[in-house]
Amino acid sequence: MAARRYVMGWYCAVVTATALAGVAQPCHAQGRRTPDCDDQVGLTCSYAPTAWPTAHRDSRNSDHSPFVAPVTNRVKWTALDGAAVLLAPTVGPEGHLYVTTGQGPGTSNLHVFDADGNVLWESEPEVDLEDLDSRAVGSAPLVDRDGDIYVGDANQFWAFHSDGAVKWIARFPDGSGGFVSSFLTIDGHVGGITTNGFLMIFDRADGSMVMPPFELPGGPGPEAPQHVPGLWAGGLMDPEIIPEVEQVLFGFTYEVVNTPAVHPTTGRIYINAAGQAPNVGVMYGIDLTDAGPHIAFARQIEGGSGSSPAIAPDGSAVYAVSGLRRMMAFDAKDGHVRWTRPGSGAQASPAVGPDGTIYSGSGAAREPGVLTAINPDGTTKWQRTYDDLAGLLLPVERPSLSVPDGVPTAKTSGVVSVTAKRVWVVMSLGYDLATLGLQSQLPELNALVAVDPDTGDWLSYTLVRDTNDGVISFSAEGDIYVSHAALLSSIMYYWLNSTVPRRFKIDGPPLAGISALEPVSPTKHAVETIAWMQTRVDDIAEGNTNLLLNDVGTEVAKLRAQTEGIIRLLTKGAAARMAPDGKTIGFLEDALRHLIVAQGYFNKKLASSAQAPRFFQAIDAAAGSLTSAALTLP
Repeated sequence: MAARRYVMGWYCAVVTATALAGVAQPCHAQGRRTPDCDDQVGLTCSYAPTAWPTAHRDSRNSDHSPFVAPVTNRVKWTALDGAAVLLAPTVGPEGHLYVTTGQGPGTSNLHVFDADGNVLWESEPEVDLEDLDSRAVGSAPLVDRDGDIYVGDANQFWAFHSDGAVKWIARFPDGSGGFVSSFLTIDGHVGGITTNGFLMIFDRADGSMVMPPFELPGGPGPEAPQHVPGLWAGGLMDPEIIPEVEQVLFGFTYEVVNTPAVHPTTGRIYINAAGQAPNVGVMYGIDLTDAGPHIAFARQIEGGSGSSPAIAPDGSAVYAVSGLRRMMAFDAKDGHVRWTRPGSGAQASPAVGPDGTIYSGSGAAREPGVLTAINPDGTTKWQRTYDDLAGLLLPVERPSLSVPDGVPTAKTSGVVSVTAKRVWVVMSLGYDLATLGLQSQLPELNALVAVDPDTGDWLSYTLVRDTNDGVISFSAEGDIYVSHAALLSSIMYYWLNSTVPRRFKIDGPPLAGISALEPVSPTKHAVETIAWMQTRVDDIAEGNTNLLLNDVGTEVAKLRAQTEGIIRLLTKGAAARMAPDGKTIGFLEDALRHLIVAQGYFNKKLASSAQAPRFFQAIDAAAGSLTSAALTLP
């Protein structure tokens, strides 16, 4: 067989499968370093190597899962009826889902499900603040590579083992507030920044504090306006915490209301917070040094603290939405503002795709619902409204005083998420509302929408039970998880329902909770996923990529995890959905074995002439097995 010529953008030499003379050293451009673990899928080593182990998927807050999610879906199961869920369900190594709620005394605030929606365990019901209390609703469970779970509440930071046993409890200092979700450092510690601006880092093993609490030099956020009537009424959330959660969600009162991002290479922590004046925000870059935390830079943000930050895939920039709803790009090294997009109307933390595209949704009252894709240099890639989808599913209604035009509109609801091949957003479909001096949207339907990342066109939709107002997460098998914060629907039902004509009234209280979606056709999803994996394997083998050496290892790990996910999907389908015969699974298992072998050779860093051709041979073999698997499917 003719020798295959490998021209690797991530390797400083031309390599053939039959002869390798003088292997060059790996290209360590941009200070990238080889990880200490071999199974991570775009995550730093201490995170669980799953599709979504933390609030915004990874330490960069990218909201990007590297796996394929099916374009056509159906609701598989729902859970936690009547409980507002603000943050994405996170996924552990066993495929279990971890979800927080905050309904108050007598209820549990951490819930664990298997992939079929069965409750595995819950935290002890809340009695008082010594238990995992209702403030946990604002802290996404973080899952580490050992399968342990970390979640904060009003006054404590909790660690659980995967079976529900409490690992340790650490008490926050008086007056510090609680974490707005947590993170893992590149050294493997766990920590967060509290609402009152205290950075705290704990040892994952025993919960001891690694360094003294570090207080940010800012102050309180802008003064909160009057409470919005109806918000999370009817038992959706503990009434005692609604004012605090409302202020955190909308960026008032507290110094820190965002989730920190951690640079995966340098370990620098980025956080947006209130400055020393209430209406001035600050983007901090904080380094953890032997002497303790050190503020590397502090750059002003207009109009308040804005959104959670997100780091570019190459680590060079940090993106955030300002308090004036403008997207901003900061240099990751010194914090200087690279660009600001005036009038972009962004309203939630940005998502960042694998090619560096930044995605942000907007759609405030009386504004069109817009999804914007932004190039890394700040120019517009595309900008799209989705009123055509609303018009497809809803009729034009007769105008009234409270519904002035009766034309269906679509608004983005929550944070955008990104997977391989697609962008995802929940759309609230309804009619613009003007009543009691308030301008809002009357939500009639809610849809999870798949969007083409190249054009912004919508590809498919699946109706879900309530507004999202949060984050969408994913599994490697193709399941999709939607949290329902019921923000807009609770305001509408418990406050504004009596002010609109009968035909616009909401019939019943918000359902809230979570929705799990699955592929309509597991076989079609397997076909698409295998085709995507074939392309990625060929890119690695043929050098059709500019990946650095470190990134190639990550790509192989992603392919391995995606293969395992499809095997699990088809194995479950064999019993429940008449999936393809055993040949498909057999070829996929062969591909998995070859990828594991390739990973083994890669982890020896291709340091000798013996390793490189073996790595490539294993990649070739994996490609062959994927091709055979594809041929068995219709």
